Amino acid sequence: MTIPRGLVASEITGKKVRNRAGEDLGKIHDLMMDLDSGGISYAIVSYGTISHKYFAVPWTELSFNPVEDEFLWDVSQDALNARNGIDKDHPPEPFEVR
Repeated sequence: MTIPRGLVASEITGKKVRNRAGEDLGKIHDLMMDLDSGGISYAIVSYGTISHKYFAVPWTELSFNPVEDEFLWDVSQDALNARNGIDKDHPPEPFEVR
């Protein structure tokens, strides 16, 4: 199997996000690019089935699992349920999430 060294943004959005315990943490809704560095600052992850919560996840906290074609994030569902989300229509600036 060839492990990808890059993905285009359209391939990243919509991918599942799980933790190492296999719990579903949602999907990647969008990406925030830092225009100063040229890199991805964070992913906006949508979580929940009925009423979605959105989280700004620093890109460095995500890892790609090519076998399952999904991203891994080391957080539990309980922790997400206890957190406040972000407004997806007015996301924080990249420097506010680091």
